[in-house]
Amino acid sequence: MTSRTNLALATDAVARAARLAAEAERCISNGDIRSRLADLTRVGALWADIAGAQAAIARVTAEETDRG
Repeated sequence: MTSRTNLALATDAVARAARLAAEAERCISNGDIRSRLADLTRVGALWADIAGAQAAIARVTAEETDRG
């Protein structure tokens, strides 16, 4: 994969994490769906980790392209 592709995947993962964080915030104020809060925060954290990994891969890919 190219650096651009990895960066696009990272951007998508950040957007997913942000959507899940917003949903978790809504859960905090809504007693009917509080049980979903823990699941949403775990999944959001996972997407945030994926975003970080993809960004790191994009950086390494870009560095290798610059050298190559």
